[in-house]
Amino acid sequence: MCRRKRRKRQELARSKACEGWSSASRGRSRPASSAWLGSGIADGVDPRASAVPAVAAIFARYPHIERVLPAIGYSRDELEALRESINGARADVVVAATPIDLAALIAIKVPVVRARYDYADAGEPTLGSVVDAFLTRIEQSG
Repeated sequence: MCRRKRRKRQELARSKACEGWSSASRGRSRPASSAWLGSGIADGVDPRASAVPAVAAIFARYPHIERVLPAIGYSRDELEALRESINGARADVVVAATPIDLAALIAIKVPVVRARYDYADAGEPTLGSVVDAFLTRIEQSG
C-alpha cells in the first residue's frame, strides 16, 4: 500500500459521519454516508454516545439511522445541538454527507471531509413515478 493511501486510512481510522436529515429519516434503507461504516476504511465513532438530548431524541425516534449522526435541521438551536454532539465525540475527522457545508455554519474541532454522492433509481417504483403519482393525487383531491 502506498504511503498516501496508508495515511488516508489512518486519518479515517476514527471518524464520524453526519448525514442530512431528509435522507436519514426515510426509514427503509441505510443513509448514504453509512456506506463507509462497513467498507473497512474506518472503525467509526458511535455518535449516540456524545449526542445531546435533542439529537438523542432523534436516535430514539429513528433507530434505523444507527451510527450516523443526523443533521436534524439548520436553525440556530439545531445547529448548536449538532455542534455539541460532534465536538463531544472522540473523532479525528467528520465525514459530512449533508447538502450544505457544515464547517461554514458551525465550529467543528476536527477536519471535515465532505462526501459526495448521486442518486440513481434501483428499480421500480422509480422516484419519478412516485412523484408523478403523488402530484396526480394532489391534483385530484384539490
